[in-house]
Amino acid sequence: MKRTIVITAGPTREYIDPIRFISNESTGILGNAIARAARDRGHKVIVISGNKDLEVLSKVRYVYIDSARELEAALRRHLKKADVLFMTSAVCDFRPVKVARYKIKRTGNRPLVVTLRPNRDVLKAMAHSVVKRKKIYVGFCIETSHVLKNARSKLKTKNLDMIVASRYSASQSPFGNRKMSPLILKRDGTVKRIGVITKRSLAHQLVRMVEQ
Repeated sequence: MKRTIVITAGPTREYIDPIRFISNESTGILGNAIARAARDRGHKVIVISGNKDLEVLSKVRYVYIDSARELEAALRRHLKKADVLFMTSAVCDFRPVKVARYKIKRTGNRPLVVTLRPNRDVLKAMAHSVVKRKKIYVGFCIETSHVLKNARSKLKTKNLDMIVASRYSASQSPFGNRKMSPLILKRDGTVKRIGVITKRSLAHQLVRMVEQ
């Protein structure tokens, strides 16, 4: 059965002033790999991307966002008619309380203090039963410690059907074109340990799993 699949990809950005922002290392490469795999298997694909330089695939719709709040708004629009969500984007957990109207100038050696407030958990908000209904939600997480424990917690608290968990360290980074060695946890409690794999191969596995 052909489905409508929404994929979030890349980072979000939270601006301090018109030029500077808080973000992360996410590139959107995995999200785009999933988009390619889903498109090739005949699904309708929408990518909501925080990376405006991401390769544009034919027959895939792209929606570009910057902040976590923009991401949430885009998801609320496009999830209405979707069947599957792959939430690969790395969403900033915090945003500045105040955004300067003009570029902040350096004043001698005085430190710059930026006060941050938490962003809303976008995936958790989207996983509310009224929004989710019968959709399949696949989450992703990168942890520096307690990978399995943290992934299990997120699987439950975010009402996910599946979560793909990876470890980050100085010598083992899952960002960019690097290969991954993730764990895949399902709602039924099963854990699948994947050996070292390219993002393109992982993408095909994940699309086939949501088709079953």
